[in-house]
Amino acid sequence: MVWARNPTNPLKVIKDSWTGENPLPTNTTKSVAEYLAESQINIETVHEYAHAIKKQHEYVAQYNKTATFKQMQIGQQMIVLLPDSTNKFLSRWQGPVTIVKFKAPHTYLVELDGGQQRWLHANKLRPYNVRVTTALVNNCAIVNEADEDFGTLTVVDAETKCDLPSSRVKLE
Repeated sequence: MVWARNPTNPLKVIKDSWTGENPLPTNTTKSVAEYLAESQINIETVHEYAHAIKKQHEYVAQYNKTATFKQMQIGQQMIVLLPDSTNKFLSRWQGPVTIVKFKAPHTYLVELDGGQQRWLHANKLRPYNVRVTTALVNNCAIVNEADEDFGTLTVVDAETKCDLPSSRVKLE
């Protein structure tokens, strides 16, 4: 049943008209052949539409095989893909920016440099990973004094005498 009535097709129309269950109206401007040809065209159109919907679901399923759900937290730092010039094909990852709030599952309000705010889709956002460059000298990390990411650093006095394991120990 479709919309509280049984569906009809061209063969059902012919059968009903021959058996007298549903006689064809006599005041129509179309003949039976014209009506059936038009019905056939309508059925083909609906079939093509249904096939397009099926294909669309297949494309979505194929895309979602590798898609991952991205969920960001308010206050999280991100980088954004924004146009770099007037050329629409030149875009670069810029940032960091801070997420202020979210509107829909994939739309976030971010605060750019200078206090400007913009709504962006999650596909234009990536997590911002702080990279720390350190150099090791004799198993000691060299950190620039301007870096505040490390908090308070304690300085070890270089003149402290350290006994090596291979040195001779005097027992008293």
